[in-house]
Amino acid sequence: MCATGDDGYFAYFGEYVVSVSAILGNALLGMVVSYAADYYGFTYKRNMQIVYLVTMAFFNAFMVNLFEFFVVMQQSTLKVSPSLPNDFVLNYGMRIAMDDLYTMLIPMYVCLPYIGEPLLSIWFAYWIGIFRIKTDTRITPAQAEMMMQSAEMDVVNTPYNDLLCITASFMVVFLAPTRTHVELFGWLMFFSVFTYIQARKRFLSWNTFAELGDKSLHDTMSYLWALPMALLAANMGSNMSTDSASSSEQQARGSASMGVVCALVHVIIHVVFVRFVIPCTGRYSRVPNETYLQALQKRQGATYLNTNPVEVLLSRQETAATGGTGLTFYSRGKEYLQYDRDLYYQSARGSVYGMKAMLAEYTPGFVIGKPVDKE
Repeated sequence: MCATGDDGYFAYFGEYVVSVSAILGNALLGMVVSYAADYYGFTYKRNMQIVYLVTMAFFNAFMVNLFEFFVVMQQSTLKVSPSLPNDFVLNYGMRIAMDDLYTMLIPMYVCLPYIGEPLLSIWFAYWIGIFRIKTDTRITPAQAEMMMQSAEMDVVNTPYNDLLCITASFMVVFLAPTRTHVELFGWLMFFSVFTYIQARKRFLSWNTFAELGDKSLHDTMSYLWALPMALLAANMGSNMSTDSASSSEQQARGSASMGVVCALVHVIIHVVFVRFVIPCTGRYSRVPNETYLQALQKRQGATYLNTNPVEVLLSRQETAATGGTGLTFYSRGKEYLQYDRDLYYQSARGSVYGMKAMLAEYTPGFVIGKPVDKE
């Protein structure tokens, strides 16, 4: 692979420096968007994460990545000839720049961010904390523990955003089929597996915690996944509409039109599938048709009362005067000891716990469309 503008080692070094600067630019963009979302303020964490994900996907996919592709393709075509006609650049510009695009994708998009970012944000910060604790005797053990605590993991900027935008970048390169695509598919698979392994490791051991909220962020990512898949559909459509009898300009227009149509059709099908088909595959719990007390009597398991030592002791003190039986502390594997709950409820109706039992027993005994008979 030759670097853009020169074939020497200095050009390789310069291109890697540019790659690192692009990585730092993406990190700076993520920090700005994250701080802006925090400054605006949201009632729920999930809303902030959704806005964060959509904003990062828009800026990365439509501004940063496309700008980098444009610069690399322009430099590659200028290296061939500064006076190439527009129709030639439109038809063969991607193939001319394939080597440079390959060099940009593999070190900058696939390898460097996921090796350098953990080294700087986790490993380097970890050893700075150790050095600070070892050299400063004024630091107490409590302060040292707080210093060594890792930060919250950003679930948007690394796993979700990169899986979306980098996959879209690979799909743009697939617009010009070459033999290099076999290797690109392999690198795309490596990127997906490596990103998953690293995110799993950071979730479970490296980072302290991560707030995910509910499934709204996952649903948003499912809708945004239509972007790289639409580019893949555009690749298929643009390569299917080749007419040898037409001129090169007409072929280019026909390929572009067919690609846009296939992309729009895929987006519509994708949204319908995510909105209506995927929810039908989930498992939903059945609507209960019994009261809370009936469910407790049938289950004989853990409740708020029999798992709270204070509630258990208080129930035994209140029922000792009436001759009733208090609660039995719940233990796993010994659910059969919870048989005396009914006796406790019957003998303690005058106490606070008896009122709790009566309220549980006389809750509205019906579910929509299906009433429950009371004894």
